[in-house]
Amino acid sequence: IGRTLDLNRMQYTVVGVLPPGFRFPGSPAAEIFGVVPERTGDRGHANMRQFARLAPGVDLAGAQAALDGLAARLREQYPDTHRGQGLFVEPLQAALGREVRPQLLVLQGAALMVLLIAAANLASLSVARAAGRRGEFALRAMLGANRWGLVRLLLAEAIALALAGSALGLVLARGGLRLLGTLFPEGFAQAWDVHLSTGAVLLALLLALAVSLVIALAGAAALHRAGLADANGQIGARSAGNRSGGRLASGLVAGNFALALAVTVSATLLLDSYRQLSRTDLGYRSEGMVAGGLLLPSAVYPNDPELRTAQQRLREQLEAAPGIEAVAFSTSIP
Repeated sequence: IGRTLDLNRMQYTVVGVLPPGFRFPGSPAAEIFGVVPERTGDRGHANMRQFARLAPGVDLAGAQAALDGLAARLREQYPDTHRGQGLFVEPLQAALGREVRPQLLVLQGAALMVLLIAAANLASLSVARAAGRRGEFALRAMLGANRWGLVRLLLAEAIALALAGSALGLVLARGGLRLLGTLFPEGFAQAWDVHLSTGAVLLALLLALAVSLVIALAGAAALHRAGLADANGQIGARSAGNRSGGRLASGLVAGNFALALAVTVSATLLLDSYRQLSRTDLGYRSEGMVAGGLLLPSAVYPNDPELRTAQQRLREQLEAAPGIEAVAFSTSIP
């Protein structure tokens, strides 16, 4: 702390050291974060992004109030450049996830529908399995098992099935994330820290327990409608129970089909949209083009002639490189 470093012909004072492995969204490979001094008197830049940690006992409203006071003093002190400008605070997660939030919500909706399809499938299998075990449950009832005991048996079986499926799903999710990490643009996975977190594991287990409850209730409903949960174990209501169980199974199958159709149609539309976008005429030939970013600090290049001279030297060096046909500079990429 306090050491001076010479970087890009400028001196920087070390004010802090980050822990090993620190990664910042948008700059996953950066090793040094610094503040570049602007030209003296240049206050025309209205777009500045700062990151801060709130002090204990300070909320967003308190931080916003402090920034409002600072912005008011700046507008009063520099009316020509700060008129109509303000300072605004928001949570870091909201700022970083704003652009991808709609896509994430769509993906979460699709995952929820797939979960409902799986739950409907398992519930249908539970109803069919319960119908095939009518004799077993009738015998258990005659031997003294009550309705709650049979439901607990079904619930225990469903929980074991759901937990085993969750364990397999988490293993597949871990492998899938590694595979997707190879498909992401360079730095994307590191920037967003895509990993299987503890919260995701707990949510998966919670959903597994919820699905197991649905499966157990479906089987219990089938048994109840078949009249096999009574203590006397009578089989006389089998025909009525078969009709009721058949209606329940048919309803589950219909719901399953509806969900599967919605997911299939949505996926087809998404793929078609991607195909249409990939064929869009951009108005220029994008094949063989590459782009890169460049920051020339104003402390090193204090005026426009020096900036243009540096750009021209860089252009000539790039154009002389083998395989390069043309080089252009732009403040933004089309």
